[in-house]
Amino acid sequence: MDLQSEPESSISSDDEEPAAPAITTTTSIAPTTIIDSTDGYADADAALAFGSILNVHKGVYFNVPLTPTDGITVYYVTRGCKIGVFSGWNSVGPWVTSVSGALYAKAKTVNNGIETVITALKAGVAVKV
Repeated sequence: MDLQSEPESSISSDDEEPAAPAITTTTSIAPTTIIDSTDGYADADAALAFGSILNVHKGVYFNVPLTPTDGITVYYVTRGCKIGVFSGWNSVGPWVTSVSGALYAKAKTVNNGIETVITALKAGVAVKV
């Protein structure tokens, strides 16, 4: 059996690219305010201001606290100026007071509040007014 080997291709050292130097970067993340002249990011601004993030379900954004503090009541809002889960009355009050027919209640946990908001969104009854 005659085995013919294919010629090996080689790259001369003139054709080789030098290895890129290793780059080490450090990134500091400071609190950021998102600014948009059309105020298209107002929900993001408000979420960041209250120590929260925006979650999304079926194209609807809702508030979720980043780290709720022990001993602080967690609320969910399914009808108000904003919907979502909020940590403490100071975070939820502005979005439900003076709103006719506002729907909000205490949640046992943040996850319980998220489940309630998602259930309301699926049922079509969660409303920003």
